[in-house]
Amino acid sequence: MIEYCVDKNGHVGIHCVQCGQVIELPITEEELLSWDGHNHIQEQFPQVTPELREMLLSGICPKCWNEIFPPEED
Repeated sequence: MIEYCVDKNGHVGIHCVQCGQVIELPITEEELLSWDGHNHIQEQFPQVTPELREMLLSGICPKCWNEIFPPEED
């Protein structure tokens, strides 16, 4: 399970497992906890960018993801 915190506005912040940075997501703790993994993540959280949905799954922030898996050059 990913490590998260909740800010004073009720938004979820995810701790990156690589760098420790906290990235805020436009979802509430209630929304996060209601996701049981049976729905596709893009259907459950359409308001979240693909990069941040990946962070929900892997715990790796977009910056670290790009360092670990650099984009392929054409």
